[in-house]
Amino acid sequence: MRGRAATEDSEAAMVRGVNVRWIKVGALMFAGALGGALGTVVAPEVGVSKDLAFRLLIYGFVALTLGGEGSYLGSLIGGLAVGLIDALSARYLGGEWSEVIIFVLLLVVLVTKPTGLLGRARTRDV
Repeated sequence: MRGRAATEDSEAAMVRGVNVRWIKVGALMFAGALGGALGTVVAPEVGVSKDLAFRLLIYGFVALTLGGEGSYLGSLIGGLAVGLIDALSARYLGGEWSEVIIFVLLLVVLVTKPTGLLGRARTRDV
């Protein structure tokens, strides 16, 4: 809850006594530790190439956009959808079609629901 408050409205979180700086530093440390730990497990199995990081970055962005910004459950569903579509389309249609299908799905979701599947439009009173 504190992490969400720190990202949604850091000033209001600070007023309520949340140490926003520590929350952000802690989240960065956790993400780095998790990425490093999982990288050592996955790298020997998958192998490493110069294009791997960019592809994972794009897939992460697509998963976030599909699920909706600010929705943890939506991002999880988006990530699962991207992973399943990538694996199934590579198996049955060939590896070159997986990215095309993922981006067509992204385009369809952005046209029909611009905030993502579970995202909500953020409005701010001025």
